[in-house]
Amino acid sequence: MIEIWVPGKLPTENEMLDARGRIAFAGRSSKRWNKYAELKRQADALVMLHARLHEPVTWPVHVTCAWNQPTRRLDPDNVAAGIKFVMDGLVLARVLPADGARWIRKIEHQFLYPGDKGYRGPGVLITLRRWEPKEVKDEPARK
Repeated sequence: MIEIWVPGKLPTENEMLDARGRIAFAGRSSKRWNKYAELKRQADALVMLHARLHEPVTWPVHVTCAWNQPTRRLDPDNVAAGIKFVMDGLVLARVLPADGARWIRKIEHQFLYPGDKGYRGPGVLITLRRWEPKEVKDEPARK
């Protein structure tokens, strides 16, 4: 099992959608600056920075993200959209070889707030566990 604490705030889905809608010109040059690309680069780098010291995994994983939020103002599904940055940051840090179905078998989200057991302050606790399929018991056919 690997635990990675990433302090701070990752962008929410609303922030990502807002950023995708805004493309501006950078100064007098004709190069376009994409706010979403910058937002994604910063979020990926934050996760990578905290994940890079961990050994790479060589097995499929069950990923749990415990999203530590300072208030209950944001909808959980809005916060959980940060999983995109978590996965991309883990790949950039070479903790995961890839973020496809071969390596990611289950994703689980938990939401913690001040006063909850395990709350650490704003951030996300990423837990990677070896994924092991549950044994399927043969059940008699129903008539």
